[in-house]
Amino acid sequence: MMEMKGIKKSYHKNSVLNGVDMILHDGECVGIVGANGVGKSTLLKIAVGALRPDSGTIYLDGISATPELLGEKIGYIPQENPLFEELTVKDNLELWYKGDRDRLEKEQKEGNLFRFGIHDFYKKPVKKLSGGMKKRLSICCALAEDPDILVMDEPGAALDLSAKSMILDTIKEFTNVGKSVMITSHEIPELMICDRVYGMKNGMITQLKREINRDYLQKWIEG
Repeated sequence: MMEMKGIKKSYHKNSVLNGVDMILHDGECVGIVGANGVGKSTLLKIAVGALRPDSGTIYLDGISATPELLGEKIGYIPQENPLFEELTVKDNLELWYKGDRDRLEKEQKEGNLFRFGIHDFYKKPVKKLSGGMKKRLSICCALAEDPDILVMDEPGAALDLSAKSMILDTIKEFTNVGKSVMITSHEIPELMICDRVYGMKNGMITQLKREINRDYLQKWIEG
């Protein structure tokens, strides 16, 4: 279980997060929705240990978590491209799989690399991939370490319908084995499969009513 308490973050005089509290239980998918620029990506970067909050604490299973511990336990798919553009897909994957070629080969035959169609462009330089291909590769890299928690920032953006469906399947499979997912999204199907959804506005976060529907979510997306 992950718990965030009193998370605050400001950039110069601009307050982005004003004391965010939220919980992510084991086996649960939690969505965060809000207009662009409200601080969703900032919150996720803090959640994975990539950015330090000004104040507040993150707990994993009741233990105050260091950035190093968060990095070990969480797989992170950022909005921006985390890949090495000059390297091939194969080279990027070998870095994420830490040179474990047997496991990498197995994943190509029956695991996430196979499911996301990575073999179709395995030898291409990353810089020559489309946005959708890069996002699929980013997801596979985040899953390489078999994390307990998967944090995804707009995972469906720039993807075709087939890849978006794979993301939904990945979320379901992840939570079905007791692991947890946290996402920000503007994609209604992704938000609709969440167990709980938080709305974000003015640096604050509010758990939305359980009977969520498309019109209700769309209002939060548009701010």
